Amino acid sequence: MPGAPWRISERNTLIQSVREAKAPSEIALPGRTPAAIHRMAARLHLVGDGIPRRRWTDEQRGQLRSLVQQGRTAGEISATGLLPYNRNAIQKQMQRLGLADPELSRTQRMAMRLAGPALEAFQLFLRERAERMTPEQIALEWNQTHLPGVSHRRVVYHLDMLGVKPTRAQVLQMPYSRAKRQKLLEQFVDDQKRRCARRRSQRSRELEKQAADEVGSIGRDGQMLFEVRRQQAGIVRRRTMHIQPDPDHNARFGRPL
Repeated sequence: MPGAPWRISERNTLIQSVREAKAPSEIALPGRTPAAIHRMAARLHLVGDGIPRRRWTDEQRGQLRSLVQQGRTAGEISATGLLPYNRNAIQKQMQRLGLADPELSRTQRMAMRLAGPALEAFQLFLRERAERMTPEQIALEWNQTHLPGVSHRRVVYHLDMLGVKPTRAQVLQMPYSRAKRQKLLEQFVDDQKRRCARRRSQRSRELEKQAADEVGSIGRDGQMLFEVRRQQAGIVRRRTMHIQPDPDHNARFGRPL
């Protein structure tokens, strides 16, 4: 049985909690089950790290197909930064599009393993940057000057093995994460504004058409109905009605208007 509709205050509390580095499973709201909180977080395009995720566009899917045809794996595509998604998101999209080749991916991962002097240099590189840079930043900087390239996921793995992996809350407080989160939030807000503007415009056209269809049957009141429909659509502000005083009002009712 469906629960009560979500209030605006509850949604704001959920959004604020996610921005404070809380996962949906860690958030408690009176009268809301963990499953309901998780569904609402997904409906609001929120995830545990507080960054709203954008949906894949047709252009991005085409770019992904082109990169896969070049023989690149999800990790390599993520490391290049050509698509604004992490390795897991790219891997899932490849699976949906039927582009994933498990055997090829495993072979290429084995060929890219770091060992010997390269591994030692990579570990030193990680230790020097673990406290001030996010794993994504570290992967991008390493790939600019070193081969083989590494993915964000591999950086996290080695940081964990070295015992210097920062917590999720620490990563969120780093300047790179703040800037990235702010940029994506601004894009998310702009998308919401454009979507609301389209819905408002569509609704106003529907109401104007409805009023125009009723003008013939209502006559003089048609213009008033038209204005009411426009006000309902949010196009014009509510206007004050100017009432003409009745000269016989005092005589009939015994008090001024």
